[in-house]
Amino acid sequence: MEPTIAVAAAKDPSLKGIPCVHSETNEEEPHLIVQATDERLLVMISKILEAIEKQTKLIKAVHYFPDSTPKEKPKWQLVRYATVVFLLASVTLGSCSCPRDWMHSYGNCSYAIHCHGDIHGLKLPEECLSSNYPANVTLTLDNPSIFNESDPKIDWSLLSSVVSFRAIGKWPQESLAMVEKMDGLTKLYLSGNQIKHINGSPFYRLFYLEVVDLSYNRLSQIKNLLQMEMQPSKLQKLVLAYNAIENIPDDTFDQVTFLVELDLSNNSISNLNNMTFSQLSQLKVLKLSNNNIFDLDGAINSLKVLRHLYLKGNQIEKIDLQSLQIIYDLDTFDATDERLLVMISKILEAIEKQTKLIKAIR
Repeated sequence: MEPTIAVAAAKDPSLKGIPCVHSETNEEEPHLIVQATDERLLVMISKILEAIEKQTKLIKAVHYFPDSTPKEKPKWQLVRYATVVFLLASVTLGSCSCPRDWMHSYGNCSYAIHCHGDIHGLKLPEECLSSNYPANVTLTLDNPSIFNESDPKIDWSLLSSVVSFRAIGKWPQESLAMVEKMDGLTKLYLSGNQIKHINGSPFYRLFYLEVVDLSYNRLSQIKNLLQMEMQPSKLQKLVLAYNAIENIPDDTFDQVTFLVELDLSNNSISNLNNMTFSQLSQLKVLKLSNNNIFDLDGAINSLKVLRHLYLKGNQIEKIDLQSLQIIYDLDTFDATDERLLVMISKILEAIEKQTKLIKAIR
């Protein structure tokens, strides 16, 4: 009798209707039989199966039956058996980018899905494709591969159902074409993806976008990044911290007038002026810490509802009177430069005395 390894792939009924190139049959326990007589080959197979089980948990049972009278097999047959095992590993790991144990259903066509590399073969259940049951997908993609808009293995209806997207690892291209296809997207997290440049205006037709986090990248230019077709845009939170931004063109934020929070901290920004944030009438939180700013130059004078301003780690030497009045009304003013704090304190004291004097005269 020849040594035999029997492999049974486990089913996951809780995720019925979200196939990911998994092989399924109508049998209760589908299985694959691989035969081999070389002990080294059996050890290799065992290690491969252990790796598959750890990563995908699709292996239900592994049984080894020792052979009391092993027979020599021609080398070509051993190669063939090794190839069968290699193909098994490839189908389980390679063709399925979104293992079932990385998928979670919350009912009513709402899913949290974690994929590796790409989303090949991932499909939504038929009932989630109708307007009666619109799908909501939170998608996480680690080590993303280059996105091809003509890729036949991608389900475009799935991308349209993504409401939150996060990428982990290096983003492989300057285009955000994959993100542009997510027309229902509300939250985008591309933090720490080593992005140096973004082509065009990828958010132009993302009408529902509310949060964008592009922090911890290497961006130096953000011109045209925030061009939006629909006005006003729904974008409320923009995080561009920890990049390499030096200049902000005057019209950068003109089409995101509903911004409530803007984080530009830990960049290399040096120059601001009274046009930089002039269209951000709803802004409440502005973070400019750890830049090279030496003069606000009226940059915050249009921010009438600003409540929290972070300026520590800069080299500010001049603040105009109108900016001081806005700072006076803030809930939070974070500035660690002692000279700046002393200067502001003295000027505000003078303003307060003058205000009391005017009231007394009246």
